Amino acid sequence: MNETEKRLRIYRALTINPELVDILQDALALQKKKEAEYAARERSWLGFEWFDVHASPANAEKDGDLKIP
Repeated sequence: MNETEKRLRIYRALTINPELVDILQDALALQKKKEAEYAARERSWLGFEWFDVHASPANAEKDGDLKIP
């Protein structure tokens, strides 16, 4: 899958499920914050869980079903 196809898939997923926009914005903000915190301690942050970004398990499953890259 090329970059254009990935972006199109994301656009379609966000158009169909606008509630994902807030979840993804929170996820990106959390990622930036945590990566900076861990980098200061010379460690790697392994990522977040669905509950870190106020996503319900159903939304997390939907994200997986949509195969958002």
